[in-house]
Amino acid sequence: LMKNSLSPAMRKNAEAVLASLNQWRNALRESSVTPFAAPLDGAERVRGTLTGIECNNNGATLLVTVNGTMARFHSTSPTQIQFSAVASGSLPGPIACGPLPGGGATAIIYYRQPATSGSAGEPLAVEFVER
Repeated sequence: LMKNSLSPAMRKNAEAVLASLNQWRNALRESSVTPFAAPLDGAERVRGTLTGIECNNNGATLLVTVNGTMARFHSTSPTQIQFSAVASGSLPGPIACGPLPGGGATAIIYYRQPATSGSAGEPLAVEFVER
């Protein structure tokens, strides 16, 4: 967000991801566990290390290392991704577009099968968990 070279659409997506992360962070302060607002029935899930978030004009892509392989979960609506944490200790620090501090955080990614190629699926929710 600090780069003046960001296009308006890229800036909007980055701000949306940041706002969503701030919402769950505030909710986490009020409760040790933040339930997901919408049911995730039928969603597939995978556990891995969320290492970064790429933000661009087409949305946001979560970069997740699963069993030594990089998986990309793309959303054209990053504000719809729900974030939750089991405990504040499961977070590596501030989370925003770009690489996550400390090499990433262990997370469970809830997703739908991809509608486009190049993506492991559309992320619905991210639950940060202890390593």
